[in-house]
Amino acid sequence: MPGTYSRLLYHVVFSTKRRAAMIKSEIQPRVHEYLGGVIRGERGTPFQIGGMPDHVHLLFSWRTDEPIAMLMRKVKAHSSGWIHRTFPGA
Repeated sequence: MPGTYSRLLYHVVFSTKRRAAMIKSEIQPRVHEYLGGVIRGERGTPFQIGGMPDHVHLLFSWRTDEPIAMLMRKVKAHSSGWIHRTFPGA
């Protein structure tokens, strides 16, 4: 077979530290946009991002040449640092 096609969709849920309600409604849109940007920056395709003040839902497609754990490590690290820098005290 000369080519292979894969389309893997993931629904990932992760929470804030100690499930604290840190993602207030006024900053949720910016946080969700940032998370989508991180996924796109890693060559994934975000479809839907949402959540509550204490957790986030991500629906995205991911490529087959890198483990999902690597993406999630980057998403969580980049978003946590960005939130603390952009919204101090949040």
